[in-house]
Amino acid sequence: MSVHETPQANGSGITLRPHQAEAVDRIVAGLSLPASGSMPVGGLRGQVHMATGTGKTITAAVAALRLCPNGVIGVLVPTLDLLTQTIEAWRRAGHQGPAVAVCSLGADPLLEALGVRCTTNPTKLALWASKGPMLVFATYASLAGQGLEDDQDDTPDAAAPGVLERALRGSYGQKMAPFDLVVIDEAHRTSGDGSKAWA
Repeated sequence: MSVHETPQANGSGITLRPHQAEAVDRIVAGLSLPASGSMPVGGLRGQVHMATGTGKTITAAVAALRLCPNGVIGVLVPTLDLLTQTIEAWRRAGHQGPAVAVCSLGADPLLEALGVRCTTNPTKLALWASKGPMLVFATYASLAGQGLEDDQDDTPDAAAPGVLERALRGSYGQKMAPFDLVVIDEAHRTSGDGSKAWA
C-alpha cells in the first residue's frame, strides 16, 4: 500500500495512512461543486465515519486544506480540551495561516505558541475573521449566548445568539466573513431536540 504525502505551507508534509488518503479524496469529491457549477439547494454536506483513533481530525484538516486553502474555515468541537488538541492537529496538517479561537482561554501558552488569538467578543472576532485564509475554532457553546462579560447584551439567555452568530451578523461596523467550510467534530453530540442550543 502506498502513502499519501500532503504538502504543507511551510514546505514539509505529513504522511497520511492509506485509509486517511482515501477519505480525504472522498471528502474533497463529495464537497466539490457538481459539473454544472451550481450549488445544490441544500448546499454541500457530508459525514465522515471512522473508528476512534484512526485520524479523523487529521483527515478533516487535510481535506479542508485542499478544499479551501484561502477560505474562512470554521471548526466546531464539544469541549475546550478538544479545542486545543484540534488546533494542534490542524497546525501539524499544514494550516499555518491566521487562526482565532472563540473561547475564554486568553493567554494560554499553547495557543500563543501556535499563533492563535482568543476572544469571546463578537466584534473582535468579526474584525479578525473578516477574510480568508482564516481558521475559526470554537466550542458548540459559542453557538448560544453564554451571558459572558464580553457579551453585548446582559441577557444570559441560552436561546440568545452566541458569539459566532453575532460576529456573522455584524456589530459596530465589523462583520465576520461567512464560512466557506464548517467542520463539526463529534457531530453526533449535536443531534436531539430542536430547542437545544446547538442541535
